[in-house]
Amino acid sequence: MDEFLTLTIEEQNNESTIRKYIKKNPEIYFSLQNKLKLKKEIIQETLKQDPFLFPEFEVEIKENKEYIKFVLNLAGELFETLDKKFQNDEEIIKIAIKNCGDCLYFLSEDLKNDKEIVKEAIKNSPMSIEYASKDLKNNQEIVLKAIELNGNSYQFISEELKKNFEFTKKAIEINENCFPLINEIFKEDLEIVLLALKKNGENFQFISPKLQMNRICVLEAVKNNCIIYTFLTNNEFRNDKEIILSAVKQNGHIIEIIPEEFKNDKEIILESVKSTGSAYQFLSKEMKNNREIIKEALKNDGNVLRELNLLLKKDKELINIAIEQNGTSLIYATKEIKKDPKFALKAIKNGLPISMLQFEVWKDKFFVLEIIKLKNCSLFNVSNELKDDKEIVLAFVSNNGLEIKNASERLRNDPDVASIAINQNPDSYKYLSDDLREKFKKNFEENF
Repeated sequence: MDEFLTLTIEEQNNESTIRKYIKKNPEIYFSLQNKLKLKKEIIQETLKQDPFLFPEFEVEIKENKEYIKFVLNLAGELFETLDKKFQNDEEIIKIAIKNCGDCLYFLSEDLKNDKEIVKEAIKNSPMSIEYASKDLKNNQEIVLKAIELNGNSYQFISEELKKNFEFTKKAIEINENCFPLINEIFKEDLEIVLLALKKNGENFQFISPKLQMNRICVLEAVKNNCIIYTFLTNNEFRNDKEIILSAVKQNGHIIEIIPEEFKNDKEIILESVKSTGSAYQFLSKEMKNNREIIKEALKNDGNVLRELNLLLKKDKELINIAIEQNGTSLIYATKEIKKDPKFALKAIKNGLPISMLQFEVWKDKFFVLEIIKLKNCSLFNVSNELKDDKEIVLAFVSNNGLEIKNASERLRNDPDVASIAINQNPDSYKYLSDDLREKFKKNFEENF
């Protein structure tokens, strides 16, 4: 505001300048001369920046239907500030409801009973069903749409529907999040409870105490949310193998809290590492040494290689499984394995960053030729011997002429290498030997 007031009178009356400053501070509008306050572009720019200034505008603007429609498209909630005659205008109502469903609250009882208006309000704000007429709160089509969009809207429906068994099933099928709000009687009904648990195991906490002691309900809850197992207090359920299996199939880390007698159960342990390879860290010594279990853990998470003993970290079958799942896991292998070009190449293909490779692999010609095809790497990394290998250097400069700077002195003086490098990137000219620069000078100047 202060900056605007320091402008010359001419600048303060320039519409383009005004709009520029209004973008920074829309309240500048109120310091303008009256004739400028009536300019459509200035009014609309001000409202774009802060529609909630609208109630402070002059009456002739607040009662201009075009400006009302404009501002309601920006902030439908301003409907409540309008004069009653506009709150009863069908066109304005539709715009307001489309942008703010809660405007339903301000409508007449007749309009709150208008099916199309309430439908539109629910699209924008499902909880606005609270303001609908009693008849529409009892209309299954309207109510189910609100519940579908927000399960919490269930609280505002008619008592008649809340007592309706079939309707309650439909509501849960559409949005299981309404379950905590349903009639307490239905929280004791096995059919409805199982439907809710199948949709979301977390609903277990809201079912009746009696059904919380029902094995079928417990199993269904755990099948759909393994965390429920961690809250079970009944030892009968905590020691139930089928329930344990349902839990570990979702999250293998559950084995950390299962009863001791199941921690050497191969079936349970296999399911644990199949779902969560890192669960391997919680296994008993006996299970950690089981090759089948190790392989399944690595298939799920190659980084389990870190947990293995030194002997297993050089087991080629296990290394292959690990880096197939996650190339980065190669860093946990023995140095001997990490130096093997075949393992290094496979690891690179599966996500190992080039920076993590052992220097020794850069001595292998086959590896280097393959890695050039896969990654944007530098000749700088390879061994001095390969920097003097023409096939290798040509492969690098074909991709990036500037790589000639990393070639051996012999190959930097090779006309074939120099020609390919310059064609790929003219800037590579500066890395040629003095003799070659002179030789290529005429050609370079003519073409580049």
